[in-house]
Amino acid sequence: MILRIRPALGGYKIKDEAGTALASIRQQKLLGPAKLVLDQNGPVYHTDVHEASDAGRYEVMDESDHVVVSSDLVFEPEPAGGSLTRPPRADRMVLHTAHFGEWQVVHQRDHSVLFVHDGTVQGKLSPFFTVRPQIFACSDRFTVAFWAALYVLAYYMVPEDEMVLV
Repeated sequence: MILRIRPALGGYKIKDEAGTALASIRQQKLLGPAKLVLDQNGPVYHTDVHEASDAGRYEVMDESDHVVVSSDLVFEPEPAGGSLTRPPRADRMVLHTAHFGEWQVVHQRDHSVLFVHDGTVQGKLSPFFTVRPQIFACSDRFTVAFWAALYVLAYYMVPEDEMVLV
């Protein structure tokens, strides 16, 4: 299935190739990273970032607050001697899902993102840094709301390698 993800006021709209709205992503609070994933019937998941958590840095919870996805970031190894100008890059993210097992979310050099499950690419997300809608080619085996939640986790992961200037 091909999804088109477009920024909208307070979040994102997710449509199919025909332009039919399938889901949306909205800010859960005015400020902060928490987001709501909604389908046509209302909220399905909510996501958040936890700076210091044993359960994982990023989490997806269902409406009864059960964690359905938690994550661990994996950074690429630093060059010998380190680098003063370039922070370690978030190479990939390991997702632990309650219903579908372990996933790998791989950040490509061209800033696209691959979603790998059981050694097979199940989804590919076009780069975040574009003025066009993002294209999300993904498997029909999983719901649009689940893919929307994984999109949010990729959205959290991609800027992890940005340098923080003080």
